[in-house]
Amino acid sequence: MSFVAKLQRAREVLQQQGRLSVRALARELDLRGDELDELIAELVDVQQLAVRESSVLVWTAREAGMNPASRRSAPDPRTYTPKHLADK
Repeated sequence: MSFVAKLQRAREVLQQQGRLSVRALARELDLRGDELDELIAELVDVQQLAVRESSVLVWTAREAGMNPASRRSAPDPRTYTPKHLADK
């Protein structure tokens, strides 16, 4: 199984479970050594879909299939609301 396929599977498992130990994830995906660290870094640091709490990964993405563009903060409503309404 390719790294990307394992990454996709890890996302699915973690999203379904909500919380999962790093050890359980490694066992589920048959990950060893640096591959596990790289997968966790991808989920936590790059894609920002999870956080690591000691030896546990916690799913933090708000919705499945979220792409990086959708994680950007929404514009301030005052920037597109007519002034007479924004003042209220």
